[in-house]
Amino acid sequence: MFSKFIEDNINIMEVISLPSKKILFKENEICKKVGIILSGELNIVSYSFKGNEIAYAKLKSGDIFGDHLIFSTNPRYKGNVIARTKSTIGFITKDNFIKLLSSNPSLLEEYLKKEAENTLNLNNQIKILSFDNALEKLMFYLSINDNEIKYQSVSSLARTLNLRRETLSRLLSELIRKKVIYKDDYIIKLF
Repeated sequence: MFSKFIEDNINIMEVISLPSKKILFKENEICKKVGIILSGELNIVSYSFKGNEIAYAKLKSGDIFGDHLIFSTNPRYKGNVIARTKSTIGFITKDNFIKLLSSNPSLLEEYLKKEAENTLNLNNQIKILSFDNALEKLMFYLSINDNEIKYQSVSSLARTLNLRRETLSRLLSELIRKKVIYKDDYIIKLF
Protein backbone atom coordinates (compact mmCIF):
# COMPACT_ATOMS: atom_id res chain seq x y z
CA MET A 1 0.00 0.00 0.00
CA PHE A 2 2.71 2.49 0.93
CA SER A 3 5.41 1.45 -1.58
CA LYS A 4 4.90 4.48 -3.85
CA PHE A 5 4.58 6.68 -0.77
CA ILE A 6 7.91 5.33 0.55
CA GLU A 7 9.73 5.95 -2.74
CA ASP A 8 8.40 9.50 -3.05
CA ASN A 9 8.91 10.54 0.58
CA ILE A 10 12.01 8.76 1.86
CA ASN A 11 13.66 12.16 2.34
CA ILE A 12 11.23 13.17 5.13
CA MET A 13 11.72 9.93 7.09
CA GLU A 14 14.19 9.01 9.76
CA VAL A 15 15.43 5.55 8.70
CA ILE A 16 16.94 3.03 11.13
CA SER A 17 18.14 -0.57 10.80
CA LEU A 18 17.53 -3.23 13.43
CA PRO A 19 19.06 -6.67 13.96
CA SER A 20 16.76 -9.63 14.51
CA LYS A 21 15.20 -9.87 18.01
CA LYS A 22 16.01 -6.23 18.85
CA ILE A 23 13.34 -4.44 20.92
CA LEU A 24 12.44 -1.22 19.13
CA PHE A 25 9.91 0.04 21.70
CA LYS A 26 8.91 -1.32 25.10
CA GLU A 27 5.34 -1.68 26.31
CA ASN A 28 4.03 1.62 27.78
CA GLU A 29 6.66 3.70 25.97
CA ILE A 30 5.15 6.80 24.36
CA CYS A 31 4.68 6.66 20.59
CA LYS A 32 5.92 9.85 18.95
CA LYS A 33 6.06 8.90 15.24
CA VAL A 34 4.45 6.62 12.69
CA GLY A 35 6.66 3.67 11.73
CA ILE A 36 6.75 2.20 8.22
CA ILE A 37 8.46 -1.14 7.69
CA LEU A 38 10.74 -0.69 4.69
CA SER A 39 12.09 -4.25 4.94
CA GLY A 40 11.87 -7.12 7.41
CA GLU A 41 9.21 -8.08 9.94
CA LEU A 42 8.15 -6.88 13.40
CA ASN A 43 6.03 -8.42 16.13
CA ILE A 44 4.07 -6.51 18.74
CA VAL A 45 3.86 -8.69 21.84
CA SER A 46 2.91 -8.45 25.48
CA TYR A 47 3.11 -10.96 28.32
CA SER A 48 0.46 -12.30 30.69
CA PHE A 49 0.97 -12.45 34.44
CA LYS A 50 1.99 -16.10 33.96
CA GLY A 51 4.61 -15.08 31.40
CA ASN A 52 2.74 -16.32 28.33
CA GLU A 53 3.42 -14.30 25.20
CA ILE A 54 0.43 -12.53 23.65
CA ALA A 55 1.02 -11.52 20.02
CA TYR A 56 -0.99 -8.44 19.05
CA ALA A 57 0.36 -8.01 15.56
CA LYS A 58 2.75 -9.49 13.02
CA LEU A 59 3.88 -6.77 10.67
CA LYS A 60 5.71 -7.13 7.36
CA SER A 61 7.37 -4.91 4.79
CA GLY A 62 5.01 -2.10 3.74
CA ASP A 63 2.96 -2.19 6.96
CA ILE A 64 2.68 0.81 9.25
CA PHE A 65 2.40 1.05 13.03
CA GLY A 66 1.89 3.77 15.60
CA ASP A 67 -0.60 5.54 13.34
CA HIS A 68 -3.44 5.02 15.82
CA LEU A 69 -1.34 5.82 18.84
CA ILE A 70 -0.15 9.25 17.69
CA PHE A 71 -3.78 10.39 17.52
CA SER A 72 -4.74 8.80 20.85
CA THR A 73 -5.14 10.50 24.21
CA ASN A 74 -3.02 7.62 25.58
CA PRO A 75 -0.24 7.22 22.97
CA ARG A 76 1.60 4.39 24.75
CA TYR A 77 2.59 1.16 23.02
CA LYS A 78 0.39 -1.71 24.17
CA GLY A 79 3.20 -4.23 23.77
CA ASN A 80 6.89 -4.55 22.97
CA VAL A 81 7.71 -3.83 19.32
CA ILE A 82 10.38 -6.41 18.39
CA ALA A 83 12.25 -7.02 15.14
CA ARG A 84 11.37 -10.56 14.09
CA THR A 85 13.99 -10.42 11.36
CA LYS A 86 16.67 -7.95 10.36
CA SER A 87 14.56 -4.88 9.56
CA THR A 88 14.67 -1.34 8.24
CA ILE A 89 12.11 1.10 9.60
CA GLY A 90 11.22 4.61 8.41
CA PHE A 91 9.70 7.04 10.90
CA ILE A 92 7.55 10.01 10.04
CA THR A 93 6.23 12.70 12.37
CA LYS A 94 2.52 13.13 13.03
CA ASP A 95 2.48 16.49 11.21
CA ASN A 96 4.20 15.08 8.12
CA PHE A 97 1.90 12.04 8.15
CA ILE A 98 -1.16 14.33 8.15
CA LYS A 99 0.33 16.48 5.36
CA LEU A 100 1.05 13.43 3.20
CA LEU A 101 -2.46 12.02 3.62
CA SER A 102 -4.00 15.45 3.01
CA SER A 103 -1.99 16.16 -0.14
CA ASN A 104 -2.45 12.72 -1.73
CA PRO A 105 -6.12 11.67 -2.10
CA SER A 106 -5.31 8.20 -3.45
CA LEU A 107 -3.00 7.49 -0.48
CA LEU A 108 -5.66 8.80 1.89
CA GLU A 109 -8.26 6.55 0.26
CA GLU A 110 -6.00 3.47 0.54
CA TYR A 111 -5.24 4.31 4.16
CA LEU A 112 -8.94 4.70 4.98
CA LYS A 113 -9.74 1.38 3.24
CA LYS A 114 -7.10 -0.31 5.39
CA GLU A 115 -8.55 1.28 8.51
CA ALA A 116 -12.08 0.20 7.55
CA GLU A 117 -10.90 -3.41 7.04
CA ASN A 118 -9.10 -3.34 10.39
CA THR A 119 -12.26 -2.08 12.10
CA LEU A 120 -14.39 -4.80 10.48
CA ASN A 121 -11.88 -7.47 11.50
CA LEU A 122 -11.81 -6.16 15.07
CA ASN A 123 -15.61 -6.09 15.24
CA ASN A 124 -15.75 -9.67 13.94
CA GLN A 125 -13.18 -10.76 16.53
CA ILE A 126 -15.23 -9.14 19.31
CA LYS A 127 -18.32 -10.94 18.02
CA ILE A 128 -16.46 -14.28 17.99
CA LEU A 129 -15.42 -13.70 21.61
CA SER A 130 -19.03 -12.96 22.57
CA PHE A 131 -20.37 -16.36 21.46
CA ASP A 132 -20.90 -18.93 24.21
CA ASN A 133 -19.90 -22.10 22.45
CA ALA A 134 -17.48 -23.50 19.91
CA LEU A 135 -20.13 -24.31 17.29
CA GLU A 136 -21.44 -20.71 17.23
CA LYS A 137 -17.89 -19.36 16.92
CA LEU A 138 -17.02 -21.69 14.04
CA MET A 139 -20.28 -21.11 12.17
CA PHE A 140 -19.96 -17.33 12.51
CA TYR A 141 -16.37 -17.48 11.28
CA LEU A 142 -17.48 -19.58 8.31
CA SER A 143 -20.25 -17.08 7.53
CA ILE A 144 -17.92 -14.06 7.46
CA ASN A 145 -15.51 -15.99 5.21
CA ASP A 146 -18.07 -16.96 2.55
CA ASN A 147 -18.50 -20.45 4.06
CA GLU A 148 -14.85 -21.37 3.45
CA ILE A 149 -11.96 -21.13 5.89
CA LYS A 150 -8.34 -21.43 4.81
CA TYR A 151 -6.07 -22.07 7.76
CA GLN A 152 -2.46 -23.04 8.52
CA SER A 153 -3.13 -25.45 11.37
CA VAL A 154 -5.89 -26.46 13.77
CA SER A 155 -3.91 -24.70 16.51
CA SER A 156 -3.84 -21.40 14.61
CA LEU A 157 -7.56 -21.65 13.81
CA ALA A 158 -8.29 -22.45 17.46
CA ARG A 159 -6.39 -19.30 18.51
CA THR A 160 -8.39 -17.23 16.00
CA LEU A 161 -11.64 -18.60 17.44
CA ASN A 162 -10.42 -18.34 21.03
CA LEU A 163 -10.89 -22.08 21.56
CA ARG A 164 -8.74 -24.87 22.89
CA ARG A 165 -7.19 -26.93 20.11
CA GLU A 166 -8.75 -30.13 21.48
CA THR A 167 -12.23 -28.57 21.55
CA LEU A 168 -11.94 -27.43 17.94
CA SER A 169 -10.58 -30.82 16.79
CA ARG A 170 -13.52 -32.66 18.38
CA LEU A 171 -15.99 -30.17 16.88
CA LEU A 172 -14.50 -30.49 13.39
CA SER A 173 -14.58 -34.31 13.58
CA GLU A 174 -18.22 -34.24 14.71
CA LEU A 175 -19.29 -31.80 11.97
CA ILE A 176 -17.47 -33.82 9.30
CA ARG A 177 -19.16 -37.02 10.55
CA LYS A 178 -22.58 -35.29 10.42
CA LYS A 179 -21.75 -33.91 6.92
CA VAL A 180 -22.21 -30.30 8.01
CA ILE A 181 -18.70 -29.39 6.80
CA TYR A 182 -15.98 -31.04 4.83
CA LYS A 183 -12.27 -30.59 5.22
CA ASP A 184 -9.68 -30.86 2.46
CA ASP A 185 -6.04 -30.21 3.35
CA TYR A 186 -6.17 -26.78 5.01
CA ILE A 187 -9.62 -25.72 3.84
CA ILE A 188 -12.93 -26.14 5.67
CA LYS A 189 -16.15 -25.65 3.70
CA LEU A 190 -19.80 -25.76 4.63
CA PHE A 191 -21.82 -28.42 2.75
